[in-house]
Amino acid sequence: MTNSALCTPHRRIKCQTCALRHLCLLGHLPGDDIDSLEQHIQHSQLIQRGKYLFFSGEPAHSLYAVHSGSVKTYLVDNAGNEQVIGFHLTGELIGLDGLDEGHHLVSARTLETSSICEIPITELMNPGGKLHGLSSRLLRIASHQLREDEEHLFWIGKYNPEQRLALFLLNLSERYQQRGFSATEFNLSMSRIDIANYLAVAGETISRMLLLLQQKGLIRVDRKLVRLDNLNGLKELVSS
Repeated sequence: MTNSALCTPHRRIKCQTCALRHLCLLGHLPGDDIDSLEQHIQHSQLIQRGKYLFFSGEPAHSLYAVHSGSVKTYLVDNAGNEQVIGFHLTGELIGLDGLDEGHHLVSARTLETSSICEIPITELMNPGGKLHGLSSRLLRIASHQLREDEEHLFWIGKYNPEQRLALFLLNLSERYQQRGFSATEFNLSMSRIDIANYLAVAGETISRMLLLLQQKGLIRVDRKLVRLDNLNGLKELVSS
């Protein structure tokens, strides 16, 4: 983890007993395989809000699993403009971009105080290792992330700003539900500017669209807290 990330000692949670095991990279590996990696993983490091896990161009040493909190990944162009690539929630894996050429293509920064598990790439990719189930698991995760990236590009090309925001909220709803959280009430840990950047709309558009969705009775917004009052209505909006 880059020196920019301030780590706080945190209660050690073993992979075998972690409540998020079913979502994690290691979740479907046999117990013996997990045990062989256990000693190399830095479990549940507490990272303060706004700290970096890694920068674009840095050597890729590890993959990062979000145990709690959230992280954004993004690119910066030559003019210093950010392009948000994704928002990563509990149970999701970050750093796969570094597996190909050995360095990160994007930067990653915490959106809130987050608990992160760091998994050394050298241990995952050890040709002499016995982690027979890991390659297929990594492939599935990478394929899933690629599909999400493609869907995101599809959103941008097909839907208007209001529909993009509705899709974004529905996507968060589904992801939170998969993690055992409420599908209809959650905090937006990312800023309005970050959401606008991700959805390729003007910064002031997000606040206006949130207000419009609220006026239609589809959602309620209280600062960062969002309540989805009409999931079917949001879906109908997208399909209209």
